[in-house]
Amino acid sequence: MAVYFGAEHNLRNLIQTHLFLLCPNNSGSTFLIGAIGQSSNVWSLPKEGQHVPGFVGPNSRGTERSLTWGSEAELLEWFRDDKNYDWGRTKRAWYFQATARDSNATVFATKAPPFLLIPDLLAANFESTKFIVMVRNPYAIAEGILRRRSSTPEMTREVAEHVVTCFQIQAENAQNLAGKSICFTYEDMCDRPDVILRRLADFLPKLHDVTFDEAVSVKGMYDQAVTNFNTAQIERLSVDQACQLNEVFKPHAGLFEQFGYQLLSTS
Repeated sequence: MAVYFGAEHNLRNLIQTHLFLLCPNNSGSTFLIGAIGQSSNVWSLPKEGQHVPGFVGPNSRGTERSLTWGSEAELLEWFRDDKNYDWGRTKRAWYFQATARDSNATVFATKAPPFLLIPDLLAANFESTKFIVMVRNPYAIAEGILRRRSSTPEMTREVAEHVVTCFQIQAENAQNLAGKSICFTYEDMCDRPDVILRRLADFLPKLHDVTFDEAVSVKGMYDQAVTNFNTAQIERLSVDQACQLNEVFKPHAGLFEQFGYQLLSTS
């Protein structure tokens, strides 16, 4: 299948919609943006928007909390400060490195987990913005991060605080972006793919040819079709880890319930 390169086309004239996926890390966003990027109507990037060469702005890899940035107030302020970005240079870099299956594609799509903090900045600096707001079971998110970090009580608490922050902000995003966003869960995507595909096409008709049947490259390590990994991941949590997570999660039980999640029983 042919691949067209943004460097060889005038994307400033072509792109009619900028689509941003707002989703916490370790929550299935790599698969979803990959699936969307296979649409014939979409220009997409080879990496997360924040990791593409030429992006000018805060980058989660440049912090000591690359997967838990939501647990530190100073990092949240850093990501949210518009003065830390150069959107003009970033747009040029994104357009230059974007690829599409059809040279007449009119949608540009990208994601980066910290972008869930700045939909207002994205809307102010990109024309015709639309957003996908997605969350995942908080325990599955936590396990995905803890598997990559030292599993101390301190780290578990840091991870839990990050997850809570992401949910708090996503609840705000779902409300504040009503009318220009679609909101669903990782579980919806995995367990009811036909429903979500119809909702995506209704939300943005140019996504009518998106499918979850094709395997998508995940971080260049393996190809994956849509699969719900929650059960396996949550079962990997030890009782101590689950208890430590619940110490932070319990005051926010109502927040999780807004998205259909219940606290894990540890008794």
